[in-house]
Amino acid sequence: MKLTNTTRAVALGLALIAGTAAFAQAPAEHMQGSIRYVTGGIGKDESDAMKAMESNYSLSLTFAVQRDGKAEYLANVPVTIRDGKGNTVFSLDNDGPYLLVALPAGSYDVSASHGGQVKSHHVTVGSGHADRVTFDWS
Repeated sequence: MKLTNTTRAVALGLALIAGTAAFAQAPAEHMQGSIRYVTGGIGKDESDAMKAMESNYSLSLTFAVQRDGKAEYLANVPVTIRDGKGNTVFSLDNDGPYLLVALPAGSYDVSASHGGQVKSHHVTVGSGHADRVTFDWS
């Protein structure tokens, strides 16, 4: 089968549309000072897009609660990240069950709260090293 220039153009256009539709599922990147972040992950398409973006960020956070023996993802979780000196470098009421943050290399204390219960994790991020943390309330 010989493809004409028109057929090629239509095929290319459809491929671009399909790629744009898949890309459109990714939440927008935001800035807080000099720190890039993405929050979201509600629904399968957005969740898959967030997981695919993980390698572009030095810290990946997930929020869940245990109900009836099953993990349920949480949204609207307040998050605070402090540097080694105790200074708040990032603070956000997280929109989704995933939060990706591009922090400079260093040590940080990350705290999140749900239902009046605060959980904290100490993380160390480095250049080329991503850290993953799951906040799980039982």
